[in-house]
Amino acid sequence: MTEAELVDENLRACFRALASERDASLVRIVSGIELISLGVRFQMFNGAFLSGPVLSEGELERRAISADLHFGKAGLKWSFWLCDSFLQPGAVRRAGEAFARHDLRCATEMPGMIALALPPAGHPLPDCEPRPIDRGAVLQEFREIGSSCFRVPLDWFSEVFDQRGTARTKFRAWVGYADGKAVATAATVVSAGAIGLYNLATLPEYRSRGYGESLMRQCIAEEIREHGNRPIVLQSTRSGLSLYKRLGFRTVTRFRVFVR
Repeated sequence: MTEAELVDENLRACFRALASERDASLVRIVSGIELISLGVRFQMFNGAFLSGPVLSEGELERRAISADLHFGKAGLKWSFWLCDSFLQPGAVRRAGEAFARHDLRCATEMPGMIALALPPAGHPLPDCEPRPIDRGAVLQEFREIGSSCFRVPLDWFSEVFDQRGTARTKFRAWVGYADGKAVATAATVVSAGAIGLYNLATLPEYRSRGYGESLMRQCIAEEIREHGNRPIVLQSTRSGLSLYKRLGFRTVTRFRVFVR
């Protein structure tokens, strides 16, 4: 498995973990795509992913049409998480045009990144106590920070991260506390030989002070204690890119998320 495939497979494992034990979920491979849907209003979590290489622009269009048919039957808004590493160079350049012909627009782009290990912290980090989201109050603070930082309605975020999420062992999430106040969130998924980082968020007034990095390092250390050293993978937002580069992460692929 290439480094790019490692990043993509861990992302899909995250979706599968969030979809587990939901009455309205869908996990299925069909016509060259993997459909992983939570059955929620937040369309980013009703996703289609490439399950193998795409050799032409026409083939990419056929996979988009197949995804639309399946989600259309379910009456769900959806998204296509396109990993450029599955595409031939020509198809990478023309993917946006192919999807636009089916009324799919690119909502966001994220580099897929990997680090074999984290370097020691270059400066003292503040105390940021990690608490797992296994209690109602902590779960609610996880939702509130995520809703605020990712600019998503709180009720949508609460649908995705529901009470049953605390029992999903492959998706482990924490809230970081500074002097008793919830200030940051992080989540991990160990799958496909990697530790995946997700839902990294810090309240605006606590950013650039090391709280997010402190929480992230503690979560990674917990997974290494349980599973041993593994590559660490993530998809970066624009605001987090400089931090991840400083921590030794390299971009190995690109994800584009298309929505209607």
